[in-house]
Amino acid sequence: MPNRPHGRITQKIGKPPGVLIHVGSTTNERVEVVHYTYSAESFKSEILPKDKLSVPTLVPNRINWIKVVGLADVNLIAEFGKQFDLHPLVVEDILDTEHTPKIEEYEHYVFLTLKSLAVKRLDGSFIPEQVSLILGKDYVLVFQELPSPIFKLVEERLANAQGRARDRGSDYLFYMLTDVIIDHYYQVVDDMNGQLDAIEEEILVTPSERILNKLQGMRRELVFIRRLLIPLRDAVGNLHKTGSHLIDTNTMQYLLDTWDHLNYVINEVESARELIPGLMDLYMSTVSKSMNEVMKVLTIVGSIFIPLTFIVGLYGMNFTNMPELGWRYGYAGLWVILIGVTSGMVMYFRRKKWL
Repeated sequence: MPNRPHGRITQKIGKPPGVLIHVGSTTNERVEVVHYTYSAESFKSEILPKDKLSVPTLVPNRINWIKVVGLADVNLIAEFGKQFDLHPLVVEDILDTEHTPKIEEYEHYVFLTLKSLAVKRLDGSFIPEQVSLILGKDYVLVFQELPSPIFKLVEERLANAQGRARDRGSDYLFYMLTDVIIDHYYQVVDDMNGQLDAIEEEILVTPSERILNKLQGMRRELVFIRRLLIPLRDAVGNLHKTGSHLIDTNTMQYLLDTWDHLNYVINEVESARELIPGLMDLYMSTVSKSMNEVMKVLTIVGSIFIPLTFIVGLYGMNFTNMPELGWRYGYAGLWVILIGVTSGMVMYFRRKKWL
């Protein structure tokens, strides 16, 4: 289950709009800035020295992709805002790792903030990561909350000149970065569907309370994912309807494809959510059936011993006038009766298919 810290947003209560406060986990990791530049002929990447972090200068006649990993350095993020003339509220949203996904268009740039689910813990659960993208003319800024390798495939695609990525503008880079984030939702939801299939088989074989706890956790995760995807789908749909002077018509068609992907993932999330209550019912039914089997066996054993207990108790009474007590074969005869009663009841139960 993703950690959703409570109380962080209270840091902003009472503050005027545009005040820059980092809302999120404070880490000891230093911020990293990577500057990629490319054209159809070449690709270059440069990691800025960590002791001299600054805003890189855009290289003319090339597409510039600047990636900032880590949001703890508020002054550096503010400097990016000044250099690229970002609205103060946009810079504030970049620093807010609890912000709802959205897309906003300004005069000379498009702002997108969303959650990535690429990072996983050792137990297989995901860690949501806030990612913000700024699309401008011949540049894209990326602000990552965590040092995840989510954009590694995009880097390799540009470095190896795969497809037409290097022949297109910054709007296509914006699309590729958005698309790779959405594709990771596929992986997360597909992995959860696989877990649900495994849980269903486990319920039928060895149901345990651990399974019920796992299902509860997965249900919360699916609700969390759905809350991230729906506003993102609406934002991408609105961008496609209104258009943008920074996004080419052909690239807009690719963005529409991401809208289709989001719809598919949302439907998968809904299907998984509907499956979980059924699995919980199956778990309760299996546990109840197992308990009924135990109770049936105990009832049968008790039913067999009721007449035996009566017979033994009858001859255990200390009355003097009990003829059977003086009979030579009384003890052996009692055993014959006990065995006969037991055998008869077992045969009766089997005929009724209770055993």
